[in-house]
Amino acid sequence: MKIVPTTGNAALLMLQRTAIREEAGLPHVTPRSLAPQDPTKDPLAAGPGADRKARAAATAALFSVNRVTGETLLMQRAEQLGNVLGVERSKYKTFAEFSVAIREAMITLTARPDDGAMINRIAERMKLDPETVSILRQQKTPDLLFHLIEKHLELDTLGISLTGLVAAAQDLQGSDADRIIEMLERDRGLSGKDKSGETPVLVTTDEAGLYRVAAAEA
Repeated sequence: MKIVPTTGNAALLMLQRTAIREEAGLPHVTPRSLAPQDPTKDPLAAGPGADRKARAAATAALFSVNRVTGETLLMQRAEQLGNVLGVERSKYKTFAEFSVAIREAMITLTARPDDGAMINRIAERMKLDPETVSILRQQKTPDLLFHLIEKHLELDTLGISLTGLVAAAQDLQGSDADRIIEMLERDRGLSGKDKSGETPVLVTTDEAGLYRVAAAEA
């Protein structure tokens, strides 16, 4: 009859065999499945969550969408104004420095509303007709020019003034910025959930009843 050793006896037997192997100078045999792996060669060796993280990263890269926030929309509008005024965003290290340059350009326009050379440059960027340019050069205030710039940038349809946009750009956390960001978000159609920065992904069905991701508007 074969006698099955108890738990205690089995453990003692294993220790005895280990001691005999060490005395005989025999190498330890470690199962391949338990051998330590190089983390750089085996992604799973980095931890149980490494594989999930890798798959999540790949999925995010595959289905990534343009991230648009209200603050981004405000900065884009400020950059459009800068283009009209001849203030290029790429020449400034930070957006704060860029917004100061825009403000200074606006102050210059206010101080010299009949500056022919300055008006000509702005008119050329806006592609204004010669008659309009001639009228602008006769103005003693910048009101008409400001109005034309607002119309050119389609700010007038949103109820946003140039001075309000410049003030908001200088303080992205201020009340002017909050007010204009809300207008831009409403115009863009961002819901409360979408304000986190992710453009909503529209899903539709085709004729075969299969789900398709609709092309998002720019």
